[in-house]
Parts: sequence; C-alpha cells; structure tokens
Amino acid sequence: MYSQTTHNTVRFTVAQMEDAHQLQPMVAGLYQEDANPESPKLTAPQINRTLAELHSKPDKGKVVAMWSNNELAGYAIIIYFWSNEYGGNVIEIDELYVAPNHRSKGLGKSFFEWLFTEYENSSGFALQVSRTNDRARKLYEAVGFTKSSSSYMLKIK
Repeated sequence: MYSQTTHNTVRFTVAQMEDAHQLQPMVAGLYQEDANPESPKLTAPQINRTLAELHSKPDKGKVVAMWSNNELAGYAIIIYFWSNEYGGNVIEIDELYVAPNHRSKGLGKSFFEWLFTEYENSSGFALQVSRTNDRARKLYEAVGFTKSSSSYMLKIK
C-alpha cells in the first residue's frame, strides 16, 4: 500500500484516474513553459495512458500528485529502473511541475524531502533539466543534484 505523507499543509499521493482532468492542464503547462523541440506534441489522452500504465504496473513507477491546502498544486512522474552500475534501483524524476500560483513557496523542496525519505533505500535519483530552465536547475542543485559526466542520448521511434 502506498503511503500518504503530509508536510505542514502539503501532501503527496499517488494520482488516480479521477485526477486526470486536473493533471492534464498541468502537463500541458509543463510542455508549454519548458518546451523541448525533441518532444512530440503532447495530446490530452497521454496523461490518461500514463496514469493507467503506472496504476496497472506499479513496479514501473507512479504519478505523484502534490497537494497544498487540499488543492492540486503540481505533479511528478517518477520511474524506477535497476542500475547495474549503481547496484540498485534508481528513481528517475521524469516530469516535475508546480503550478505557477504555488511556486516559490517551498513545494518543490518539500517534494524532494518527501522523495528522498520515501525512497531512502534506493541507489540514487536522476532527472533531466533543459538548458534554459535556470529556476529548476537552482532547485535541483539546492537539494543535492549535480551534473553528470555522461551525456544523455535518445533514439525515439
């Protein structure tokens, strides 16, 4: 069973299918605000497919809903993968978004505090940040992320 954690007026839960209608504008916001020219055009049903996939296969990861004062304030998609190099599961933060009206209030930092506690037995954490997203980069560095010496490469079909 997945635990629900509360931090002051902030809590983190596994997003459910009924949360999809609230998550869709946030996902669109992420892809609009931090556009990646390599990414395909995002369609509304995509978040539904992601929620359904991770709900039916929780060993792959989960969509975490971030709540502030009982209002959906953001989301994160976390994916688990086994790393031979690091000798265990690495938690990949595939997407992280905080709604504009909830930014600069400590929600991102609270998310990472929760994540690092919730997955304290993992081998590590990974994420990508676009070259132009200085605000996100500052947060990630403040919570302990450093630049990898490796380059991330893709071949998408």
